[in-house]
Amino acid sequence: MLLDSRTTTYLHRAVTALTAGRLNGEQLSPVCPDCDTDVTQLPGFIFGHLLWRDAERETVTVLVGCEGYWTINPHLLDVNATNWRPRTAAHDTTRIGARDAEQ
Repeated sequence: MLLDSRTTTYLHRAVTALTAGRLNGEQLSPVCPDCDTDVTQLPGFIFGHLLWRDAERETVTVLVGCEGYWTINPHLLDVNATNWRPRTAAHDTTRIGARDAEQ
């Protein structure tokens, strides 16, 4: 997966917020919104997903889904993504991910 500068900024700010404990359970999920895979149920490397593993809390959070969707609201991270919308169900055509925010 090749990361552009916007995604790199998003990831940096997401990891910083996660490390500082500024995000809560409502904003975090172990389920990929692109493919509905619960990554906690898969052993080892999970192709195409960018994850945050918190060993202390024994949790896994999907940061970027397998199709490139940013799972944490970028506005909470002070990242401009005007077209970002939360995903409510898998394969919902009304959902817009980070790639769409640049258009």
